[in-house]
Amino acid sequence: MVTPYPCTVLNSKLPLWKVKESSILHCNKQVWVQVDYRNYRAAYIKAYPEENIKKYFLDHILNRRVARLKGYNYLRIIPVFSGVNTSSGGVTEKYGFDYHSTERMIKLNEENRAFIEYADITGIVKMLNRKTGGKFQDLIRDSLGLFEKA
Repeated sequence: MVTPYPCTVLNSKLPLWKVKESSILHCNKQVWVQVDYRNYRAAYIKAYPEENIKKYFLDHILNRRVARLKGYNYLRIIPVFSGVNTSSGGVTEKYGFDYHSTERMIKLNEENRAFIEYADITGIVKMLNRKTGGKFQDLIRDSLGLFEKA
């Protein structure tokens, strides 16, 4: 379990903060696991024993293969509905892996070494418990309005 730094003041003009599920973005406890760790449910229950997560799937925000390409040792896990997890597994994660496997991105990731990644737009949409998949990433595109001032 990780306790993040206190959150800066949120821009209340962004529609994102009106979404009930956005509270997960700045919750006071986050569960991060080693990239090869597989027992997500046990780790999450240890951090949040009071939460009933029976109807949820425990999912990593960043694809494991991409995390390894970037040299990250840890991934954040969150509870999501089953359809949210399965919608991101095929096309979305493949695009990410293919992109970060390019010579250009391997070089950039080496030059700008970080030890974790909070989330990209796809990860944030997933954290809102929304589907991310689709051949043309329509679900991600349709969520971009959450990040524009009203």
